[in-house]
Amino acid sequence: MNKLTLEQSLEAYRVHSTPVNLSWKQHFVNETFSNDNILLCDEEERTRFRERLTESQITIVPNVKRSVGEVHNLSRLINMICDERYSNIDKANRSVIFSSHDGTRPVGENGYLSWNGFQLIDLDIKSVDIARELKSLLFNRLKKYNWFLGIVTSSSGKGLHVYTKITISVDDNNVERRRRLFMANFRHKYSFVYIACCNVLNELNTKIETPIDKATLMDYIDMSMCKPQQGGFIPYDKTAMINSRFFEDFIYVNFDNVEDLGSPDIDWVTHPDLRDVFSRYEYFTPTDPSEESAETLKINAYSKDDPIFDVHQRYHYKHNERWRLANTLVQLYGERDANGYITDIRKPYNYLRRICTLDIKDKELEADCLTARRYNKPIDAWAVNRLNQRHGFSIKMNIENSKDDNFNLYDNIDNVIYRLDNPCIIHESSKVKKFHLKSNEYLGHIRYQILESTDHVSLIDSGAGTGKTEMVKQLVREGKRVMMVLPFTSTIKAKVENVDDWTWSYGNKKVKLDGARGVALTIDKFSRLNLMEIKDAGFDYIFIDESHLMFQSEYRPVMARVIEMIRNSEVPIIMMSGTPVGETVFFPDLTHIIVTKDDVRKKELRVFQADTQFDMMGYLCRRMAYDLTLGRRILFPTNRGTKFTRRVAAGVRYFLQNDPNCVMFRDVTFAYYKKSNNGCKFIDEINKEKSIKNIDVLFCTSYLSVGIDIVDNYDFAIYIDDIWMPQELEQFANRLRERDLFINIFVALHDAEGNQLIEPNPKPIDLRLNEDEIRDVHSMLRLCNGMIERNPVEYKYNSLIQSMIKSNNYIEYNATENRYYLNEIAYRTTYFERKYREYVQQLYVLIRGMQCYGYTLYGDENRTLAPFQLGAEDMMLFKNALDDEQAKHTQENTEYIEEILDMITEDRLMIYRAVLNGEYEILCGKEYKDDFATRTMYVKSEEMFSRVIPLFMSLAKMFNVDTIKEIFNNCRHKKNNAFNFAAIQRIRILTNILYNFKKERLDEPIKEFLLAVYDFVEANEQCKKVDVVKFCAEQAVKYAELETREPIKILMSRLTMERLQDQFLALFKCLVNVSRPTKNGLVRLSKIELMYSERDDSKTETTMDKHIDWLIRNMIDGNEPVDMFDSFNLSDIEFDTE
Repeated sequence: MNKLTLEQSLEAYRVHSTPVNLSWKQHFVNETFSNDNILLCDEEERTRFRERLTESQITIVPNVKRSVGEVHNLSRLINMICDERYSNIDKANRSVIFSSHDGTRPVGENGYLSWNGFQLIDLDIKSVDIARELKSLLFNRLKKYNWFLGIVTSSSGKGLHVYTKITISVDDNNVERRRRLFMANFRHKYSFVYIACCNVLNELNTKIETPIDKATLMDYIDMSMCKPQQGGFIPYDKTAMINSRFFEDFIYVNFDNVEDLGSPDIDWVTHPDLRDVFSRYEYFTPTDPSEESAETLKINAYSKDDPIFDVHQRYHYKHNERWRLANTLVQLYGERDANGYITDIRKPYNYLRRICTLDIKDKELEADCLTARRYNKPIDAWAVNRLNQRHGFSIKMNIENSKDDNFNLYDNIDNVIYRLDNPCIIHESSKVKKFHLKSNEYLGHIRYQILESTDHVSLIDSGAGTGKTEMVKQLVREGKRVMMVLPFTSTIKAKVENVDDWTWSYGNKKVKLDGARGVALTIDKFSRLNLMEIKDAGFDYIFIDESHLMFQSEYRPVMARVIEMIRNSEVPIIMMSGTPVGETVFFPDLTHIIVTKDDVRKKELRVFQADTQFDMMGYLCRRMAYDLTLGRRILFPTNRGTKFTRRVAAGVRYFLQNDPNCVMFRDVTFAYYKKSNNGCKFIDEINKEKSIKNIDVLFCTSYLSVGIDIVDNYDFAIYIDDIWMPQELEQFANRLRERDLFINIFVALHDAEGNQLIEPNPKPIDLRLNEDEIRDVHSMLRLCNGMIERNPVEYKYNSLIQSMIKSNNYIEYNATENRYYLNEIAYRTTYFERKYREYVQQLYVLIRGMQCYGYTLYGDENRTLAPFQLGAEDMMLFKNALDDEQAKHTQENTEYIEEILDMITEDRLMIYRAVLNGEYEILCGKEYKDDFATRTMYVKSEEMFSRVIPLFMSLAKMFNVDTIKEIFNNCRHKKNNAFNFAAIQRIRILTNILYNFKKERLDEPIKEFLLAVYDFVEANEQCKKVDVVKFCAEQAVKYAELETREPIKILMSRLTMERLQDQFLALFKCLVNVSRPTKNGLVRLSKIELMYSERDDSKTETTMDKHIDWLIRNMIDGNEPVDMFDSFNLSDIEFDTE
């Protein structure tokens, strides 16, 4: 069947006009205003007019590079146009309006299906004067039509945008009909604008210097808007003209006749000028595939057009990055001879010079290009991506057979993600019982069926909000004797504290097993109990709430003890979790009780891929600001610390103050829910009142991941800046009770060196130990027991061994046998968590896991984002905002530390000793004070208090208080006067070594290393850094050979040897000052001398003896608990420190 042309379709209906007075929206037709331009009316009139704008929806995206934005009404569009803060935004960062109804940028044929009746006619006039004069003339001609919204001046001032909007049905999914409808409407609006321009042409020519004709008018009207895929930049226009007669209505196909414009002898359908214009759009053929090919990377031909450089966008590329860029530029732009050999590299060198920062020398860039020519390396897909995205190149290439590490996550989604098994299920129990809850039911309704289904060890697998804790409390009310083990103090406070017939224990509160029928305690308290005492107390059940944390809390060594208690308990154990991890692996014979419930919530997942960490930060902050302007609250799980959260907060504030898309008229409140903020009012409100109150952005650590409910009736968005386990994300999200869940994950594809961070092909899970891991654990045990064999009677200090024990909690000491042994359960749980995390924290696997929890992945906007850009001045302001906030945070911490140091005196050392022994609860307060009666320590900053006190008390064994304060003050950065904790750590380690050396309690290998280091420094006042590394490696080999016993050959253990070498190098840096390298690569070495007066041993020996064990346990520590110690990693000790 032949298709009708557009003109034939219009001819059939052109005589059927629909007069406005027949519209079904007579309440808008009859409404009057004092001015044709609503912006010139009074506030009451503008308020009335907004009502008709609220039903008119359009899509606005933050900039032209984004594919997804938000659905807004036309009131938002007008507000943005009139907002003066929008006046200085460069075009690349201007918001763009699209005619889709779903918040996405229209693509391909789907653009016709998502079209919502909005159309923009663009007049590209190229003259400020003509645009200004034509604007009012055109407005007066079109203002009678209700589909005409208004006319505004373009961003350049040299063009006009005519906005139109009608109502259409969005239920028709026939692409052919929707394309016909779009084109018919576009021709209608285009024609009316053109004929209106013709009618005012004579008047216009009297107002401008050079008269124009109809042909020029036709050139003005841009046909690029004849596709729904085309968007329009939103300009700022202080003289915008918005039609007060506008309201959205159906036009159907029976359009107005052109006689309404004053030309009854000319029909807009058959107008000869317009017929010629639309001749190539007559047949509604499918969209030319070439229109969409530009959005794909698989383009066959190379294009070597000269790039358009932005002189402000120079980048400091690392050497390996420059090499890849040079290879690509030389291949593409190098001049070749008749045989195809590259002979001239001037052009690629000039390009490389223009994109690299000026601190990179010309000779280095020239050498890169010469090397590229000499070795004839192939084009690099990564480099092509960089050149196109950052530097204005338009290189097209076929990358089907290239490895592009700027991969798009969604290119492989069907091939990878959907072929993955559910990563949240590792092992299925042979004993499974299933129950289903209706939407109005909770576990308490089926508690008896559940109890009847339990075995000696059982797992209740039931999602968040199904009433697990309430069921346990109900059992207690009915007379059951129950112990409930909870993971955190916060969950006890939120769930059972002050509940009748319950007693609870956390912090310094002792466990009471008698009295109340319900006993709630933290998992740490539970791990210290005796199983016989629990049995004798007559408990009917022990409930382990949030049992999945036993398998994702390596930093808490008590978990292995709890697993052992579960296996040996005579009281029935019921574990509970909405996101099990390793329960069925470590208890394969348990009864798995699976409870499902109808869930009507939306659960959506979006993933944003940025190239670098900085790009990610920029996009993340901008989107957060935008969400806040929409009235949303934000939950942001992160363990990256206060410095990071304050930088994010600064970035968000920057966009709220400077981005016209992100407008708020009040201050935004940020808070960080973490253990070190215990005692803050907002944490108590969240725990007890289940409300975030006036907090706009709530950052949180894993401390909020379980047991806390937030029931506020806000719309929330959840932001993630790292790859977590799917179980962790599901737990975080479900703190928001009865709310739709929208998770936005932002990931960086490359690190600072340009190395790929996201693996495009996920590795399968493998829980088996490899040969290196087996050798490592045997070698570590051999090293630990070797120290005891040398010193069977008197303990000798060995910092290497103490570090090894501290960072591997599965190595335990047996006092009866005087030997170290492997705690098999602790070892298995540690390596299970490490290997399982390694698997599920691959981006593809994480996404698959979230899908298995019911989340829908929205792929249209989950594309690799272009490099984050602002104007040169704005970019500087944005970076300054982040850096200034970080500097402010550093200054505040410095002041906190100064206050802490001021309050420490000799007679208060015993109090701080008690704090370190866990005898005091530490809470945030407005001032530093301690309450002996309640054993509570109030501090302004628990974070700084817990960094200073352990270091201070460690140094107190050798120095008095005033001397330690002098040490702290001498260890400050020159640049900002902040305390240098890495330097203080080095002094602490050196102090312990010299103290034990003086007491003849230093293990012989460490003593020999100490003397060898001093000999090395004496013989090498100057040397290369590599010589130091080589010396430490030789000492590690010597130590390994000393300890080797058949059949354990420590030298054959790669992991152990790497650890020994690193630790010897760290010790070296504590004993020796190493200068910055000279131009020749030489460093100066000098022995560190402690020039501080020691304590009088006769006065302090008793105190030191009491705490020598604590001091020894904290010498060199790669994994100290964050809440009590400054984290000391080997990487903290650098050659170049301030």
